[in-house]
Amino acid sequence: MLDHASKTARRLILWGGWKTIQCYLAMRNLAAETPEGEPSNPNIMLRFEDLLHAIRKELGHPNRGLARGDLLRLFITDIDSFLGGS
Repeated sequence: MLDHASKTARRLILWGGWKTIQCYLAMRNLAAETPEGEPSNPNIMLRFEDLLHAIRKELGHPNRGLARGDLLRLFITDIDSFLGGS
């Protein structure tokens, strides 16, 4: 896991725009706040979605029309139970 995080950080330094880097750091910092042995903060998923939106924007894809959770629905089938039925 640490090796993957290190490789990701190096790639972001070279290829990530400022917004993508900010979103990655927000997600990573939230994950780091979780004490060892405790369940992960479910809001990390929302920070991950923010990161996906930033990457899409950086690649030139519009995000208009995408609601909160739309990108997460591609990976997480029960995301609506977390989002409150969005």
